[in-house]
Amino acid sequence: MFRYQSIPGWKVFSTSKVSHQGKKQSSCLFFKRHYSTGKPNAWSYVTSPYRVSDVLMGKKSLPTGLHFTITNPNYITRSLDDLKTIFAAIGSTGHNEHPYRYPRKIIVFKPQRKAKQQLAAIVAGEIKIEDDHHFVHVCSRLNHVVQQAVADHHKTYKEMEREIENSVYEAIHSSSASRNKIREQYLEIIDAIHSRTLSFSPAIITSTATKIIMDDLLRDSIESTTYSIVVDVVSDQVKKQHLTSLNSVSEQDRQQIMLMLPQFSADKRLMQVMAGGPASGKSMTTKQFAAKMKTEYELNLSDFAFISTDRFRLFLLKDDESIGTDIALRSLHTQDEARMITEETLRLITKKLTLTGYAPNIFMETVCPIDEEIQMGTQAGCKLRVSLTSYPPEKAVEGNYQRYLSTQERLPPVSAVLGGQQLVSRETPKILAKHSGKDIVMTLYNTYALLHESGEKNALIAAFHCEQDKIIIRDIKGMLDFIKKSHINPVATSTEAIYLSPRKITQDALITDFLKEYGNKEILFIDPSAKDIDYDTVSHHLYAIYSHKKGLVIKNKELFNSLVTRDPVSKLLFDQLKFKQEMLESYRMSKV
Repeated sequence: MFRYQSIPGWKVFSTSKVSHQGKKQSSCLFFKRHYSTGKPNAWSYVTSPYRVSDVLMGKKSLPTGLHFTITNPNYITRSLDDLKTIFAAIGSTGHNEHPYRYPRKIIVFKPQRKAKQQLAAIVAGEIKIEDDHHFVHVCSRLNHVVQQAVADHHKTYKEMEREIENSVYEAIHSSSASRNKIREQYLEIIDAIHSRTLSFSPAIITSTATKIIMDDLLRDSIESTTYSIVVDVVSDQVKKQHLTSLNSVSEQDRQQIMLMLPQFSADKRLMQVMAGGPASGKSMTTKQFAAKMKTEYELNLSDFAFISTDRFRLFLLKDDESIGTDIALRSLHTQDEARMITEETLRLITKKLTLTGYAPNIFMETVCPIDEEIQMGTQAGCKLRVSLTSYPPEKAVEGNYQRYLSTQERLPPVSAVLGGQQLVSRETPKILAKHSGKDIVMTLYNTYALLHESGEKNALIAAFHCEQDKIIIRDIKGMLDFIKKSHINPVATSTEAIYLSPRKITQDALITDFLKEYGNKEILFIDPSAKDIDYDTVSHHLYAIYSHKKGLVIKNKELFNSLVTRDPVSKLLFDQLKFKQEMLESYRMSKV
């Protein structure tokens, strides 16, 4: 029998360093038509040459036969011209608030394509997967069966489309005085289009609003129908044990329900998120996490629902000539759809947990968790743990390019590398404030030290404890460097341009930022030489505590004095904290 051990309080902040070996680099041609006229380097590809919104707004026309997958006419129900009109009416590049929507929220995919997306989401959320290659292999094999099953229902889709079209026209033109939800939505969209003061004729406005209503209903109907088909196919194939070769599975494992993820009740579930910009060392924190799970809980990463937009993209890249042959552009053309699959996977797991009370543990890779992901990770008493990376931005840009040369897989633009680091730095205090009281622990690591400094075994910078509204800081300079990243210029074209305002990144300015963002929390300062740290042993390494109510309290004077004597950054911070404490005491005395 399998023995799956639920993960208890999950209090550990540090783990042993895991060895790694870099891949051998190889030279290759670099796609530079849109990016650079000189010799390519790590800074050549600063921003994406275009976005799907540029196509929908008519700012960019792709060569014949080249498409974003979410606007490929072979995959969607509307023509590109129709989509451009709909996007002009209710599209948005900056927010997704009804009735205004991101490009991927106005698309209706044909049943075959929607089924492919749902298949990837279901496999990620239900099936044990060893790695990226195994995921693509499983999805590809199942997809052949899914596509045939979907095609067998072709007549059903056409009838469904006609029924929706008739019902929408009937509802819109109904003279009945009773409440009509479809007509109310129609009038709401008409108002939204008018609010943009577009030069649309009344006929185009009414026609566009009608298409939007039809698409919303058709989208729901297609998704519901194809989902049932995909679930039936996957269930049938799992029972037949067609997902992998039995030779690679032990005799003991063959006696179990093949390759299904273990399920846990909400209070025993964990959602682990690896967050950070591209090329910032997330792979190292993943290796640490995997080693700990194996050693302490007898769990592998394959025992988690592994949610990664990059992994989903690999499945979409397979056998699709419409996205081009250039590596950078292929990734760009599949990004929106891969993100859709990520959202679908999370939605399905959330629904399962709501209906049954059980769901798998989740392992997720992202730049920075958004509200919906955080809410899902803490639903019904679930534990959410987030590992954050801190990596020198200029070295991340170079590492991003070297990885591209080595793997020939993808090349995020410099703006994504730098923008990701900026986003994590800015959002961390917001998450701590917004989700106070929830069972969320975020740990910040110096991943550059883990990867490149052989003597470093821990590299924990800080831990942010939402439930108890406190911060634990091991590395003061590392914490200020993390705050410094909030001032990154995402569109920098050189190392010198990463920070545009020197006055904002002085140590004094960063300490001011630190106190502004975190000064209202209880802050525990622990010995920077401490290696093995967990929440229960923090008190063993504690040398100072700061809170806005009690001020600075020294717990270990010898260690405190030693640190402020040899480390000018620590001295500067504690001087600021003492000054703030004196100001607070002076204010209190004035009120007596």
